[in-house]
Amino acid sequence: MKKLLTLIFVIFLTSSLSANMTVRLDRLSCVKSGETIDLPILLENESLGYTLGGYDFLIEYDSSITFIQVTEGDLLTECGWEYFTYSTPSTNTIRIVALAEINNGPIHPSCYADSSGTLALLRFQLGSTFTFTNEFVPVWWRWMDCGDNALASQDGSEMYVSDSVYFYNGISEYNITTESLFPTQNGLPDTCVIGDAPIPNRAIDFYSGGFHITTSGFQVDCPSNIIVPNDSGMCGAVVNFTIPINSSCSGMMTSSSPASGSFFPLGTTLVSTVAYDDLGHSDFCNFYITVEDNEAPQMICPTDTTLYTTPGEWWTQLFYEFSADDLCSDVTLSSSHPSGSYFSIGVTNIYCVATDMSGNADTTIFVVTVVDNEPPVLQCPDTIIQATDVGNCGASVEFSIDVTDNSNQFTLLTSVESGAFFDVGETTVWAIAEDPFGNIDSCSFVVVIEDNEPPQIECIADMTVPNAIDQCSAFVDYDLTVTDNCGNVELNYSISSSSYFPVGSTMVFVTATDESLNVDSCQFIVIVEDWQGPGIAVSGDFNLQADQNQCGAIVDYTTYISENCGGAVVTKSAESGSFFEIGSTLVTVSITDIAGYSATDSFTVIIEDNEPPLIENVSDFMVLSDSGYYGAFVSYDPQVSDNCQLETVTIDPPSGSYFDVGVHQISVSATDIYGNFDSTTFMVTVILKDFDNDLIADYEDNCRLIYNPLQEDSNNDSVGDACCCLGLRGNIDGSPENPPDNIGVDISDLVMLVTFIFDTGADLVLWCPDEGDFDASGGTDISDLVLMVSFIFESPNQAPSPCQ
Repeated sequence: MKKLLTLIFVIFLTSSLSANMTVRLDRLSCVKSGETIDLPILLENESLGYTLGGYDFLIEYDSSITFIQVTEGDLLTECGWEYFTYSTPSTNTIRIVALAEINNGPIHPSCYADSSGTLALLRFQLGSTFTFTNEFVPVWWRWMDCGDNALASQDGSEMYVSDSVYFYNGISEYNITTESLFPTQNGLPDTCVIGDAPIPNRAIDFYSGGFHITTSGFQVDCPSNIIVPNDSGMCGAVVNFTIPINSSCSGMMTSSSPASGSFFPLGTTLVSTVAYDDLGHSDFCNFYITVEDNEAPQMICPTDTTLYTTPGEWWTQLFYEFSADDLCSDVTLSSSHPSGSYFSIGVTNIYCVATDMSGNADTTIFVVTVVDNEPPVLQCPDTIIQATDVGNCGASVEFSIDVTDNSNQFTLLTSVESGAFFDVGETTVWAIAEDPFGNIDSCSFVVVIEDNEPPQIECIADMTVPNAIDQCSAFVDYDLTVTDNCGNVELNYSISSSSYFPVGSTMVFVTATDESLNVDSCQFIVIVEDWQGPGIAVSGDFNLQADQNQCGAIVDYTTYISENCGGAVVTKSAESGSFFEIGSTLVTVSITDIAGYSATDSFTVIIEDNEPPLIENVSDFMVLSDSGYYGAFVSYDPQVSDNCQLETVTIDPPSGSYFDVGVHQISVSATDIYGNFDSTTFMVTVILKDFDNDLIADYEDNCRLIYNPLQEDSNNDSVGDACCCLGLRGNIDGSPENPPDNIGVDISDLVMLVTFIFDTGADLVLWCPDEGDFDASGGTDISDLVLMVSFIFESPNQAPSPCQ
């Protein structure tokens, strides 16, 4: 950018003109040491109103201050210049470059610094080492080459450079313009030309600036708070005041609110004051103006009054009213005893005060007298019941009597003082109380001293004695002593001395009761030991037969015992009434008493078995011959038992044997383990299975249902002539026939015929072959089956052929 401005400057050097613009480094006064502040670069462009498009400044500053930054001035920000930058090319040197627009794009700034204003703001930190008031720190212009401190027109066709340069040393200002070589602070040298170009367009006067440093700054001092009385007849006052300024800075002004000479109402008003200078430095302070109201209110107070105490209280309550008027404000009414207060007995002065808002007050007094005409109230305790002191037949009793009086002052007298010793029994105590005004009350109560201290028994230790001979007890004597704090004592025993005590441990309870029925007790144990052993005897030996159907017998026996004490334990190896098995049994009986002594006796029980075995289920019976035999295999089961145990059982012949047709004898015998024997017989009759009783067994009879002893079979078909085809054909199953109504042909014959014809695996043989030949064709075939179906199920039907 420096090169761009330099190029513009070199091309457009023109003849010298009188200065038309001023660029000034501002001079700030009353700047405080250590302050951070902005130093403006000011443009004065009023007469011709040049339109500017850029600038390039080089500025130098004193080393006692610190540079912080540069920001755009209002001429640039308000116009929207597009480019602004700065740098520090060397120590204490600042270069600033700004362009209204770059690249000449479609967006342009709104204005081009054609009026006066701020081009930039230089921010410095002022050092804190300044010690003298009004020290001046300079900031000045510097030229290092021909492009420094130049301004360009809007379109870049003109370049404006220095005409005159003025330096300010803090006291006076003088022109330092002169021809000098770079670097220089005296303005652009005339040597900045190229070839035959004329003198540059000198149109700008440059002024240096800086800071007037003060260590004190400036300060506004408000006056002290002002207090004034109210104006007569007014609720406020007009107050005048002045505000001194402690500063050497120029251009100082002050403003106060409210202003001097204003009317201030009663009370305190805050006055705020602000002081400021041309640089915008300011200070403020506050003070207060108080207008006091000095006129007191006027009050009306109640008159003196006399009251009586409230019943039961030392005070009474009083309600009253008073009022006051004031010129300027509301009035606060107060009193030493507000209305509704409680007043104690005697005379009380009541101070009534009326205070306005300014604290002015008026005070009056009236007197309240409270008279006491109420006696004290005594509250005696309820009956006091107290136990005797330990070891005494009485007690010291502390008591208190509650006394209340509305005056809180009284004298209390009692017939017996608290803490006195009272004998056992009842004592009445009287009390009386009197207040200072002669009012009296009294009461009484009873003190009861009870003897609650029990007697003290000196008990004896447990004692052990033997039993009396042949007795389960012993005669025992003993004696105890007792003491008591008060009166006589009655001694009682649960068992009196010189009594009989049973064997064992007996607890003796002893009670001692005094005249107040206080009781003490103790106990001891009397142990009577049984030193005498028991005796036992039993009946003699037994020799008995076994009970019927039992392998033994129940035996009863008697035991005889002797024992001086009960509770003996008898032990028996077998109880009387027990079941004794066959043989010899020793029975032992022993006895043990509670003292551990014992005795024993025994006897023998012999049980013998002479009962034979018992044979049952042996009655005679008959059976039919088995199929295929002229006899039968017969089973039977005789029941043999014994009261004890069988040894042998014999059945001859044994069950399941074969018997021919006829009568046969079976023998049964049994012997038990003790040799007892029994036997018996029964008969088995085998009857031939012969339905027609022709003495030919059914399995061999060619006509078993009809008597046919000769077994005639004229056609040799194994069916006797007596039973085969007796009426009509078709009775295949041989069911009974009763021609002509019943020929024995039915569904069962049909089933048998079907099976015979079609089921070759059945190996069925017709009982009577002619019966199957239903149509008498000489053989059995399907036509016989068809004819039988027709005969059984159709009507009218074709009857079977008759037998020949």
